[in-house]
Amino acid sequence: MITVTPVTDAGILEIHMSGNITAEEYETVLTPAMDAALSDHDRIRLLAVVGPGFDGFTAKAAWADTKMGLRHWTGFDRIAIVTDVGWIEILSKTLGFAFPGPVESFDLDEIDEARRWLTESLGSLHMTDLGNGVLHVQLLGKLDTAAYAEADDRLDTFIDEHPNFSLLLDLREFDGWQGLAALGDHLKLVR
Repeated sequence: MITVTPVTDAGILEIHMSGNITAEEYETVLTPAMDAALSDHDRIRLLAVVGPGFDGFTAKAAWADTKMGLRHWTGFDRIAIVTDVGWIEILSKTLGFAFPGPVESFDLDEIDEARRWLTESLGSLHMTDLGNGVLHVQLLGKLDTAAYAEADDRLDTFIDEHPNFSLLLDLREFDGWQGLAALGDHLKLVR
């Protein structure tokens, strides 16, 4: 069975899966909810609770999941998977790097931590105008797409005001990117 909680103001879509998941449930419950969420938001944060009592997917449901995931590939900002199902946890840790946003798995008793993780900042870009056309940029933590969205306008404004600027890039506390979408946003920003 699949149950869906409407998207919160923070852009979080919460789904719960238990029992044996069928393709019909994907078509009648999950896919319409996902489509509606992504029509209202460019990207969503997904909380997927798998279990207790999760028995698996039918083959057609697994295919429906793959199709939906590919169709909405860039629509996920972050994914938190809360589960007591070992193979789901291993799969999320093994393939999580390939998703456009960060994927983190949590035990069933850590659902509050999963919700907190979905709402907290994972990293940031700090910019300081040092004067004389010098911009100090610090990359802190693991950057996600939101960090780049916030930095983009500020950087454009600085460049417009200082066409011959110098850049001091501080990577001492940079831990990398949260998913391929953040790396892509980084490359766009650099370009």
